[in-house]
Amino acid sequence: MTTTNKDYVTLTGVLTSNPHKRRPNKFDQKRMGYTVTVVLDDGQEKKLDEIVETLVKATWPTKKPGNFTDYTKRVGTEDDMLSFSKRFINNFREDKMGNGRAKPDMYVRRGEVVTKLSDQEAMDIIYAGCHVAAVARPYVTIKPNPCVTLSIDKLLFLKDGTRMSGGVNASEAFEGFESEEEAVEAAGWDA
Repeated sequence: MTTTNKDYVTLTGVLTSNPHKRRPNKFDQKRMGYTVTVVLDDGQEKKLDEIVETLVKATWPTKKPGNFTDYTKRVGTEDDMLSFSKRFINNFREDKMGNGRAKPDMYVRRGEVVTKLSDQEAMDIIYAGCHVAAVARPYVTIKPNPCVTLSIDKLLFLKDGTRMSGGVNASEAFEGFESEEEAVEAAGWDA
């Protein structure tokens, strides 16, 4: 790999979490924030491994510590999940103030221009199940346990995918229903 001054890598995959919903941290329920999980497209793990290897060698030039953990090499183990046997990246960003600033910046390409989305636009465009490009920034932590992990700073919507939530697009679900009576009749409900 050619070493560059970049401290990030852009990876493509399927977003499998809702990046708009503030929730407690999985391991510490008192910490509230936003989770971003992206199941990597085939071949993307090589790009991630190269930048992580460069970072680890710069941090520990001779030998990694014996209890070193690489959290960027996570593979899904639940066979009913999209991540099963695939590499994924995951990041929890704490929101101490409750103002939503911990969310990653979200973008869409409009022609040749990449445009940052407002919160409302992002909620309409970026959802669990869509395909994204994610800016991942690996970093090392030396104490208390030496490890490498990453932050997901930006998401770019690439294309629609299968929605992974129970949400239903009301316009699509009720297309063709012009009145309450027609909806009731078509559904076979008693009025």
